[in-house]
Amino acid sequence: MLTNGILRSLHVVVDQFPNQFHYVPLFRINDRTASPPLDGHLLAVIKQDFFNGSRPPQMGLYQENLSCRGPNTAGAPALFREQNNTYTMIQALQSWLTLAPYNSPGSTDPCLVTTVPNDRTTAVSGPEVGIQHAYQTFGCRYFEIYLSDLLHPGFANEFEQWSKILNSPLTSVSAASYSGATLARESIVAAFGANLASATVAATTTPLPTTLGGSTIKVRDSAGTDRLAPLFFVSPTQINYQIPAGTATGPAMMTITNGDSIASAGTVQIAAVAPGLFTANASGQGFAAAVTLRVKADSTQSFEPVAQFDPAQNKFVAIPVDLGPESDQVFLILFGTGIRLRSSLSAVSAKLGGVDAQAPFAGAQGSFVGLDQVNVRLARSLIGRGEVDVALTVDGQAANTVRINIGGQPTAGFSKLSVIYLPRPND
Repeated sequence: MLTNGILRSLHVVVDQFPNQFHYVPLFRINDRTASPPLDGHLLAVIKQDFFNGSRPPQMGLYQENLSCRGPNTAGAPALFREQNNTYTMIQALQSWLTLAPYNSPGSTDPCLVTTVPNDRTTAVSGPEVGIQHAYQTFGCRYFEIYLSDLLHPGFANEFEQWSKILNSPLTSVSAASYSGATLARESIVAAFGANLASATVAATTTPLPTTLGGSTIKVRDSAGTDRLAPLFFVSPTQINYQIPAGTATGPAMMTITNGDSIASAGTVQIAAVAPGLFTANASGQGFAAAVTLRVKADSTQSFEPVAQFDPAQNKFVAIPVDLGPESDQVFLILFGTGIRLRSSLSAVSAKLGGVDAQAPFAGAQGSFVGLDQVNVRLARSLIGRGEVDVALTVDGQAANTVRINIGGQPTAGFSKLSVIYLPRPND
C-alpha cells in the first residue's frame, strides 16, 4: 500500500506539472548505513515507472547525504549509475564550517575535515572534498549547498572552480565509434567541450606529449590515482587523447586544464575492452576505414582500399572487394581502438552479412599509438553479396557496425580454408 501510494503521488505531481522538472528526496537511501529492504524496493519501482526509457525523464533523484568512504549499500550505486539521463542532486550533510560532513568523530578517513580527533568544529578543507567525490563516483552535477558555506570567503575559489566544471561539461567518446558509454584503457578518445585549449595544435612526436598548446588532461581513476593523458591534438572545442595505460576499471574523472585554470571535466566508465571501429568518413558509421590484404598462391601480397572519396557526390563510396581466383586468399583489415586488451583471441568474433568469419588476429596495430587492428578472412561464399554489414564482438562487447562491398558474381560452394601466417601491414 505504501509503495502504491508513493507512486500515485509522484504520478500526480508529474502529470499536473508536465513541463517542470521534479526532484524526489530519498532520505533513507544513503551510503553511510545499510538501507532497509523497503528502501531498495521503492527505488526499484520508481526506476521502473519513471526511468524505463519509455519517455523523457522528468524527475531527478535527491540524496540527503553522502559519505566520502563511498557507497556500501546496494541502493546507492543503483541510484546514481543506473538512472541514465536523469539528474542527481546531493545535499551536504552539515555545514562545512561547523561539522565534518563525511566522517564520524575521530575517523582516520582521508576526507576528514578537522584537525583534531573528536573535534568536529574546526574545518580545514572545503566543499571540494565532497563535490569531487560525488562527481567522480556518481556523475552528480547538482548539489545543495548551505548558504553559510556559499558566502564564506574561504570557499569562494572552490565554488568558482566547480561552477565552471559543472556548467561546462566535458564529453569523452571513442574516437572510432563516437560511443561514450564505456571507454577502454589505452584507447583513443575524443573529448568535446568549450575553451579546452587556446589554439589548435597537433602532436608531432612520439611518445605523445602530455601538454599540448598549454592544455593537459588529468585522469583520476577509481583507485584515486592521477595520470596525465597522452595528447594527439588539441583545439578550443575538441581534444583527442589516449586513456593512460594502467587506468583502473570503473568510474574515472577527466579534468582538462587550459593554462592555469580548469576548463572542463567529465566522468567516464573505464573497462579493459570497449571496441570501436574507424570509418572512412570519421563518423563511426558507414564504410569501414579498412584495407584488404590479398595473398596469392606464390605468397606475394598486396593491399587494396575498400572505400574512396567521390568529389562529385561529396562523400565516401565503396570500392567493391574482388576476391579473385580460388587460389587467392583475401583478408579484411579493420582498424579500431579499445580492442588490444581482449581476454583471448577466441573471445573475438566477426560476422559479414550475418555469416561467421574467421579472425586470425586482433590486437595493437603496432605503428600508431592506441590504434588496434583486426584481420578477418573473407570467405568466397560472399562473392557477389554487394554491401554487407561487418559486425565485430570482443569479450562480449559489440563494436559499431561498419560496411564494405563484396563484388563479383555469386558462386556456389565454399573454398577450402588453409592456415597461413598473416603479418601486420608494417611487419
